[in-house]
Amino acid sequence: MKVLLSILVLFAGEKVLGQTQSPDPTCNCKLETVWNDVIFAFDRSSATTDQGLQELLFHVQTDIEWFTLCKGDAQDASCQSKMRAGIILYNSQATVQNQLGSLDSDDFMGITSLPFDSADAGTNLEAAIKTAKAEFDQRGRANARKVLVVLATTYKPGDYEDPTQMANTFKEDGGILVVYNYVEQHGAPAAGLKLIASNGYFCNSTEDTSGDCLRQAQCDANCFCPPNYNPYDSVGTRLLPMGGCYYTIPLSAAQKLASNRCKSFNSGTLPYVESADKFKYLIDQFPSGANFWIGLTYNTSTTKWQWPDNSALATDGYAPWAKNEPSNPASKGCAYSPITTSSTSGTWATADCRQGYSYVCESSPMTKKIPIFLFLLFNFSSAGQIGKCQCDPHSVWADVMFLFETTSTMTYPVVQQLFALVQSDMDEFHIVAEGDPAFDPPNKTVENTTRIGIISYNTNATLLYPLASLNNQKLSDIQSFPYFAGDSAEASLESAMDLAFDELFDEKKGRPHVRKVLVIFATSYRTMMGEDPKQLASSFKLDGGIVIVYDFVRNIVSQDLKAIASKGFFNTSQDSDEDWPDFLQQALCDANCICPPNYASFETNDWRPVPGDECFYASYITANYKLSARKCSEFHSGILPVIDSQAKSDFLASETSNRPFWTGLTYDNTTNLFYWSDGTNVTESQLKAKFAPWDGNGEPDISSGNRCVAQLSNGKWSLENCLEGSAAICEVPPCDSVNYCPL
Repeated sequence: MKVLLSILVLFAGEKVLGQTQSPDPTCNCKLETVWNDVIFAFDRSSATTDQGLQELLFHVQTDIEWFTLCKGDAQDASCQSKMRAGIILYNSQATVQNQLGSLDSDDFMGITSLPFDSADAGTNLEAAIKTAKAEFDQRGRANARKVLVVLATTYKPGDYEDPTQMANTFKEDGGILVVYNYVEQHGAPAAGLKLIASNGYFCNSTEDTSGDCLRQAQCDANCFCPPNYNPYDSVGTRLLPMGGCYYTIPLSAAQKLASNRCKSFNSGTLPYVESADKFKYLIDQFPSGANFWIGLTYNTSTTKWQWPDNSALATDGYAPWAKNEPSNPASKGCAYSPITTSSTSGTWATADCRQGYSYVCESSPMTKKIPIFLFLLFNFSSAGQIGKCQCDPHSVWADVMFLFETTSTMTYPVVQQLFALVQSDMDEFHIVAEGDPAFDPPNKTVENTTRIGIISYNTNATLLYPLASLNNQKLSDIQSFPYFAGDSAEASLESAMDLAFDELFDEKKGRPHVRKVLVIFATSYRTMMGEDPKQLASSFKLDGGIVIVYDFVRNIVSQDLKAIASKGFFNTSQDSDEDWPDFLQQALCDANCICPPNYASFETNDWRPVPGDECFYASYITANYKLSARKCSEFHSGILPVIDSQAKSDFLASETSNRPFWTGLTYDNTTNLFYWSDGTNVTESQLKAKFAPWDGNGEPDISSGNRCVAQLSNGKWSLENCLEGSAAICEVPPCDSVNYCPL
């Protein structure tokens, strides 16, 4: 007889609370707090024999006495740090004997025998695994490891589906198959079972002389790195993470934010670096090279460098400081690893803790805690600076509502990581809240500042933080995103947008002179009955709003979510760009790059609809040159237009419906130079060499005494009397984070 222990591992869960301590890199197994969800699948075919089946039950019961079984459903909080169990019986078919979570320790120990079927010789192992998976899907805890223990004598696929493919799927999804091959007297091990087993998790009764193979397998299965974390110094064939678990985040963040994010996920820390081998391992996590924070900071009170657990850096310990480091720790109190071309020559240096660097989170293996999904890497595309729009995040002036989908599809860990990215990127902005010294509610001007609010939504929308309720410090202090998804997979995006618009357009809160922006983080587009978010989004965009959408792709990119986004403001988790750090910052900067009301943009970027070099306002009312220039000056400090290309000339002609209009070009007969309204001057030959579509009737006729250049209805230029009346076009730079202009 043989026993197969299959472990299917899925991860999710809740934030681990508590004070951050130095991660314990070892897998310490305390049997009574192992917290797997376990289904025991017993082979009751005729080959097992009745006596063999009952011996298997007795063997399992002997192990169960070491663990704490909890009777309860997946939502029962009392089952945390406890094991839940169920039983499946299989031969040619598989049936559920006891549902997952229906047995406590007394119930399990009270089972005196299992029903045996001597007439059925089938061993449909695939059916057993499928039945167990259905139990896990229906009754399993999202925050517990799922363990399938298949107890059998032989491996005979026969006329049934080969279980190898399903077993491989379990392992590819992070599962572990522990095979216990119970070999009956005069029998031999079944080679097929060993092929199914995960590396190092094969046992048979002839070698399990101490009788603790299954028990130790449960312990080792309960010691693992969270998803996307990599083990350092893995040991044994089971590759247990005895050196701790590490996750690499190439995104830039200030040291405090990086530390807070590591703490929020699995109570981790920035890394301890105790040896050259470990430092080399950390450097190798950045194949392309990167500056990254380590867990060393300077304590001004003790005047010592210390690790996250407040232990001081040993004077005789490992400390590969670069030349002249550490320098000026009073103002550069955080240690980092500078970019190096060789992982064997890495050094430490000091930096201002507000500097943005990549980082690595170090965490203990998950042995006693309820695990959570950890960091997921999202790559966005960044377009960089467009036209003359300048990007200084600290001076962006926008009202922004962040909308986070919190359905069961989105999952807690995904939302937490997205929120962490928002915290990191928004740290560069000057965010003001009501009550701050910079806040000016009577006039609502608050020039060059950003105000934000946050909404979560699934079936309903919840206003977590109203517009202008958070400043930089308050945003940074939020340890985790409030997540209340439950079992809801529906996403009422329209209700979330309605709630956001209530905030943005509230006369008491809204600023009429700033750009209004929605930032939506979603994984699905599921309209509730009668809802149409696209129509609502279209109205918002027509009113000048910008909709930024990030699609966390589960299967395929959502074209519906893309349709909601403003052109060029849609990104997905499948997008890739090595120059990651600036997506949200650049998107908000570009959203903050606007032509003033009634001004049109020339050379708008095809990828993202933001102004190019200049913005233009056409006035059909005729006036002389001096009055036209003064009128432009009074409107956003504009000038008459500088025309340096045929494309620009054609654009301006279309803005005036081909009426003659004053250009920004004049002639000075005392210097014999032409002067543009931006202060530059050129000779006639220089002007012709660049662009000067003079009319063919002897222009420029400087002898006529005319000094002001107009563009005629035929698109040609002519020197005209400055006192004559003509239409005018005013040119201004775009409003952006540097050039503030009320809308």
